[in-house]
Amino acid sequence: QLCRRIAQSVWFDVLIFVAIFANSATMASMNMREESNASYANGLEWFENACTVLFTVEAAIKVVDAGFWFEDNTYLASGWNQFDFLLLLGSLASLFLTDLGSQFLA
Repeated sequence: QLCRRIAQSVWFDVLIFVAIFANSATMASMNMREESNASYANGLEWFENACTVLFTVEAAIKVVDAGFWFEDNTYLASGWNQFDFLLLLGSLASLFLTDLGSQFLA
């Protein structure tokens, strides 16, 4: 019941849209060719991780509300949600593989 109210609320859609816009703007501001200072890089990494957590919570709320798959009107029945889910899997893989790699390099 709570997940349904959250998933269908306007403020939730606005929050997610603002997060998507801010995350996109942050990624566009990254300069891959030059070395940036450590605090700036750490801030970007923190923000990217926070967005990944927010998008994971968004997907979880929508899955609890509608179900995941195999029926009409479930989370993966929507093309946009399929796209979001693939991006989320990529973000989570990047997050965990980066952490895993840093453990081996340390």
